[in-house]
Amino acid sequence: MTTVFAPTLKDAERFGFTIASAITPVSSVAELEESLAEHPDEELVIVHPDIEWKPVLDVAERYRTTRPSLGFIVLRRRMDVSSLSQALRSGVREVVDADDASALVDACVRSRQLSQRLVSSAEQSQRPSSHHTVMTVFSPKGGTGKTMLATNLAVAFAKKHLSTCLVDLDLQFGDVAIALRLEPTRTTSDALGLRDAIDEHALSSLLIPYRPNLSVLPGPTRPADAEFISPELVSTLLEGLRTMHDVVIVDTPPAFNDVVLRALDISDVHLLPTTPDLASLKSLRVALDTLNALGYPASKRQIIVNRDEANIGLTHGDIRQILQMPVAARLPADRDVMIALNHGTPVLEEDPRSSVSRAITKFAEQLAAPNINKPGVQGFSRPIGETTRESVTVG
Repeated sequence: MTTVFAPTLKDAERFGFTIASAITPVSSVAELEESLAEHPDEELVIVHPDIEWKPVLDVAERYRTTRPSLGFIVLRRRMDVSSLSQALRSGVREVVDADDASALVDACVRSRQLSQRLVSSAEQSQRPSSHHTVMTVFSPKGGTGKTMLATNLAVAFAKKHLSTCLVDLDLQFGDVAIALRLEPTRTTSDALGLRDAIDEHALSSLLIPYRPNLSVLPGPTRPADAEFISPELVSTLLEGLRTMHDVVIVDTPPAFNDVVLRALDISDVHLLPTTPDLASLKSLRVALDTLNALGYPASKRQIIVNRDEANIGLTHGDIRQILQMPVAARLPADRDVMIALNHGTPVLEEDPRSSVSRAITKFAEQLAAPNINKPGVQGFSRPIGETTRESVTVG
């Protein structure tokens, strides 16, 4: 069922015909709120272009927090950038040209898919916790140090005797195997042949040991295989690996594709690296707005400023103002990182005493949780995802 907010029943029925869906027509804000109260499972509201949209934004903003699985799609004949931004900030998922029927159909499909993911995520959060954590490293821009961060954090956790798995979900151009100087004898492509038989034994057969407590699942060696690796397969892999390890770290490409979104859905922590330059900071700010629009909670986010150094024209205050979020960690610029990368060794292994190695180790300790502590685990004291008021910085 779809709720259609339109001036007349005829207008509402026209939209129902366009999207091939049964509808609940409403013609006022009061009727809209009454209908939504009566239908707690409703996932979609379409707003006719002749409806005054500002009162609708108030409703959308309220439901954004109390009922995030409910999506609003607003149709407009004209929309300036300022109004569009206001609509998206209020929780409207999409603003569609009133004369573009195919765009409306596509927007409805996307909104329903997101609603289903959010419902699934909420159901998972209500299940008893396995106390195992999935962290996804994501940046909308290349060159921010995603793979460096993912590989070194994985090493840091493993050194603390946490069972750790590093997964390369950059399915076309992943560099995890190169960064670790691993021969990718097994990759995510091999999971395609397992079909529905992906149990713990099958998952173990896909992993390549790197060091004690750390295994790796590299990305495909053939970029064309990426199109066959579905979000559903990614869910199966990550949920299975979660049950087998204390920590699963996922490296990703710089794009909001279906596979990345599925990893973000499953993850307990979103690690968002950036570099202290305007282009990277702007890209991350847009990504944060996108994560907000998609309904991901800000409490999962950890922002990491990589290659942080003084006297570059931006202060720490400037960076916080641009991102509008606190920075969880600052990794100093250090030539040892490039040396280690060229040696195919994480800097934490190459030079554990370097300034960047000490900063990464401290950040790993900040992320780690007492609920995954066990005999032999050293030095971890805070819940994963919870940071102190002061950001991590060494150097």
